[in-house]
Amino acid sequence: MSNTSPAVTVLLTQVATAQALAAACAMSGAKVWCVDSPIGAYAVTQPNQSGEQLAAALTALAKQAPAVLVSAHDGQIHASQWEEGAKVGDLPPGLVLDGAPHELEDLLLGQTSIDTLPDVVDASTISRFKAMRMLAKNARQYRTEKS
Repeated sequence: MSNTSPAVTVLLTQVATAQALAAACAMSGAKVWCVDSPIGAYAVTQPNQSGEQLAAALTALAKQAPAVLVSAHDGQIHASQWEEGAKVGDLPPGLVLDGAPHELEDLLLGQTSIDTLPDVVDASTISRFKAMRMLAKNARQYRTEKS
């Protein structure tokens, strides 16, 4: 029996809503749960989903939007910045968590679970066709708000 805790990986983004992030994740085939937050939606990887692959896919898809990948394993937290499909460099985890929603740290440290967070969107349940419709709807709403 192992003493290690399961790894938790979260991708912090500048995407406005969990719905839009889940649609983008579904388009790339990522298996994640997406959560709204005041600083932008974030994606929590489901079991057997690589955080690095998620970060590469999403930042390649949205080239103008960098993301921060934060992972916790056995009490150690690591953070890295991703842009245009590639890791740019490591970030100080304390600095990243200082500006993050409080529930994110609890989630990373295993003090809470994804089941306890409100309005979580499971990207693995969204078909690519539905994801395209969701992204088109979000784009229309964005253009309307900007007008």
